Amino acid sequence: MAHTHKLTERICSIRAKNHLTTRKMGALLGVSATTIVKWETGQTHPKRSNILKICKVFHCSPSWLVYGLSDGNEVSDITNLWNQLGSKDQTLLLSLASSLIEKNTKKIKITSENHHQVGIND
Repeated sequence: MAHTHKLTERICSIRAKNHLTTRKMGALLGVSATTIVKWETGQTHPKRSNILKICKVFHCSPSWLVYGLSDGNEVSDITNLWNQLGSKDQTLLLSLASSLIEKNTKKIKITSENHHQVGIND
């Protein structure tokens, strides 16, 4: 999991924010205190079912818990993802985005010209 250390930090922050011991958090989630410690230290990762339990019990979204994405704020989500990329990946992504924009701009121009020509021929 690429975001493991962030996931561990968010699990730790949930527990701290709620003033829970590993034993109490484990009891709420139906797992052992040892399991909580392993999640927080990155020794293991919560299964999907446990991620959903954490989200239900602590009222957070899976996208926030796993990836740090905020709910409903796409700009913030994109910024968070961008900041997690290395400079090579950022450069590659910018290049890809530029070529896609250029390609779509050409399609729009061609489509617009075709519609205009159809209007003239009618």
